[in-house]
Amino acid sequence: GWLAAQLVSDRDRVILDAGTTTLQVANNLSCKSHLTVITNNIPVAKELSQCADIIIVLLGGIVKHIEMCTVGDMVKKSLSLLSADKYFLSATSFSIPMGAMETDMAETEIKQAMLRSAAETILVADSSKFDVTSLIQVAPLKEISKIITDDGLPAEGVQAIEDQGVEVITPARQTFTPIPDNIQLLVNYTSALRKTN
Repeated sequence: GWLAAQLVSDRDRVILDAGTTTLQVANNLSCKSHLTVITNNIPVAKELSQCADIIIVLLGGIVKHIEMCTVGDMVKKSLSLLSADKYFLSATSFSIPMGAMETDMAETEIKQAMLRSAAETILVADSSKFDVTSLIQVAPLKEISKIITDDGLPAEGVQAIEDQGVEVITPARQTFTPIPDNIQLLVNYTSALRKTN
């Protein structure tokens, strides 16, 4: 969740679908300001409701009681009227030939509508879901710009995915978090003081 949240900028419009991985993303968005989060995931809406700087658009529809998400034509209609910068897509599985896959047809329709509403789609899935086949394709790899996963994805899998033009982001491959400007200024000032003394 933390790695995904690093891709979110203040004032972004973000879609989070129904899934435990997207709930982890939501848990890491509290430090962002002036976000708009569009979701059909009731636990995500509840988690983010504690953040006054985040506007939550909870998509109304038929509630799936176990998954605690909304599905149906009302959700799809609402999504057709909305526009987002980034969509964090969760999936039951993913592979090179099939891309992101799901087991539930109703949720797949919603995820596909979310994909159409977003400028960029980012798959968030743990490596145990790689090279597994599920019932229905949500999106081929060519519709996904980045995959955020753990360090368990084999090197040949990473290479094969990146050969398809999709960036793979893992904790071990995360190189460097830029130093915020105010901290960099302090470092520069301290270095300058040391040189004069």
